[in-house]
Amino acid sequence: MRNKKWVRLQHAWQDWIFVLQPNQVRRHIGYVSQMLSADGDLTDYEYLLISAKLYGLTRAEWNERITQALTFMELTDAQHKMVRHYSGGMIRRLEIAQSMLHRPQVPFLDEPTVGLDPSARHSVWQRILQLRKEIWNHTADDFA
Repeated sequence: MRNKKWVRLQHAWQDWIFVLQPNQVRRHIGYVSQMLSADGDLTDYEYLLISAKLYGLTRAEWNERITQALTFMELTDAQHKMVRHYSGGMIRRLEIAQSMLHRPQVPFLDEPTVGLDPSARHSVWQRILQLRKEIWNHTADDFA
């Protein structure tokens, strides 16, 4: 077992769970960090395309999922613009779209609205709540 790579997942109600296949774990989770991290030297499409490839989506899925994500996050008006020209709220929505491209079962959103103005915060939460309805079948208490 020394040559095996292990990934740890922790549940608040359980002890550590050790998973032998980290790539399998990554396919089931989506992550948005607290800090804005989108590469400003890429267009929104390029940023999402890199993620689609890393998540192992097929070529056939790339364009469809990216178009759906940009539409869902209300970013089609800014489509193909450099990310550095996005507002903070737009970047946050793009990062959430990126983390959902592969339809993860478990989202990890680390303070997704930190630093956003009230209007952008409201918009981001509306998108998250809509994702909750469409992708995950959790109760609202799970996201409180």
